[in-house]
Amino acid sequence: MTQSEIKKAASLAHSKYRKKHGLFLVEGIHSVTELLKSGWQTESLIVAAEAEQNAQVAALLGLARGRRLIIHKVTRKIFEHIAATESPREIMAVARIPESELPKVASKPRILIADQIADPGNLGTIIRSARAFGFDGIISTAGSADIYNPKVVRATQGALFHVTQAEHATAREIISTVKPTHKFYSLVPHGGEDPVSLRPAARFALIVGAEAAGVSPELAAVSDLRLTIPMPGGAESLNAAVSAAIAMYAFSRK
Repeated sequence: MTQSEIKKAASLAHSKYRKKHGLFLVEGIHSVTELLKSGWQTESLIVAAEAEQNAQVAALLGLARGRRLIIHKVTRKIFEHIAATESPREIMAVARIPESELPKVASKPRILIADQIADPGNLGTIIRSARAFGFDGIISTAGSADIYNPKVVRATQGALFHVTQAEHATAREIISTVKPTHKFYSLVPHGGEDPVSLRPAARFALIVGAEAAGVSPELAAVSDLRLTIPMPGGAESLNAAVSAAIAMYAFSRK
């Protein structure tokens, strides 16, 4: 791996360079496995030389060779320099960022709209839960964390590679593209209906907002129904990712 390639890979920890190169990092055996199982384009694999002793890593490298992917074997020091985490795993991949296609997401029957979810861990967890509960598309609004932020990618645990996504869409774009064919359900802290009692429409979008600001006024204004998760224990509110997961689970049971 040349110095130029090392510098480029390490730069992908930063949004500016992800946008410049159209690439992002995927770290860890499980996430790289899910990436290779998906149809997403993989540019190369980077592995610390001693990690080849790991049977799972060896299997991934065998799969990569079969696909004629570039494999870079580097020292542990270089591997840690490239990785975005403080305690990097044995293997990482450089993957190409796909086109963000709002109309394609709008064709999906169950959509999750992450509205100004700025915390990377929350956004990644929401994407992971969306896949687990059968949601087909993810839309993040302007003001949300970058979906390809290493913390978001890591938190999705590979779920990102199995959902259709559109990021940083405006409320106007979402309303004009998704609202004509979908019911909108907004999660609010108080005063909404219990999602457990709701039989959702065949095509709908669930909107979860940031914990402090909630759903944006533009999306709230066009919502068909407000939903609130009952909290008999008396807590003031729930974490945004937890609220989204509970509501998605309730919908998945219908």
